[in-house]
Amino acid sequence: PEDLVKFEGLLEEYIQDFDKSKIRKLLSLFSDDVEFHEGMWSLIHVIETYPNDKEYISEILDWTQNDSFKNSFYIETLFTRILNHRNCYRILQSKIKEVASVNLKEVLLSLKEYSEDHALQCDELLSLLK
Repeated sequence: PEDLVKFEGLLEEYIQDFDKSKIRKLLSLFSDDVEFHEGMWSLIHVIETYPNDKEYISEILDWTQNDSFKNSFYIETLFTRILNHRNCYRILQSKIKEVASVNLKEVLLSLKEYSEDHALQCDELLSLLK
């Protein structure tokens, strides 16, 4: 679809000078109510290409504390991918201790509910939340 091609082109332009301030703006675009879900998958892939795992995970955690945060399938997918990557999971474990977020708790409880494979990780992370 033409709109998706335009979206992906704009996304590529936007990340030409990819710094961590752009991560939060990209995160705010996630929505389950979209016509072309491929665009949301493109967002996930772009965020994952950020060259510093610690910075991108910190930005995600900070963003969950924002009043405008809204959980979605794609946010949960992003967290699932973090849980599946050993280094990223370790970073998440260390950074989560600094977070006081009802929204993050909601994400982890939702992940735990639908993914038995990640239940133990979610329990551990929930126990580390402030």
